[in-house]
Amino acid sequence: MKILLLLLCTLMIVGCASPQSNRPFAKRKQAMNDAKKRFKALDVDGDGELSLTEFTKSQAAQRSADPDNLFNSADTNTDGALTFDELRQALSEHRSKRN
Repeated sequence: MKILLLLLCTLMIVGCASPQSNRPFAKRKQAMNDAKKRFKALDVDGDGELSLTEFTKSQAAQRSADPDNLFNSADTNTDGALTFDELRQALSEHRSKRN
């Protein structure tokens, strides 16, 4: 779970995951837009998904002792690519386990 948190923080999704009652809608929307922009910046081929090669260039992968495991833990449909929704889902699951 610590690895997932590192990934998600690197992609700046943590700001989107704050409890809705604590953030005005505009700030949540801006944080989500910022996270999507960072995701798209990592998506070099523009296919809407992060391949393992694209992912390994992220700060989370570079900081991880096992970037393959980190990637696979977020790749819930096991198609070998990470979508923005998979990352958002991984954060949601991590947040619910933390509480």
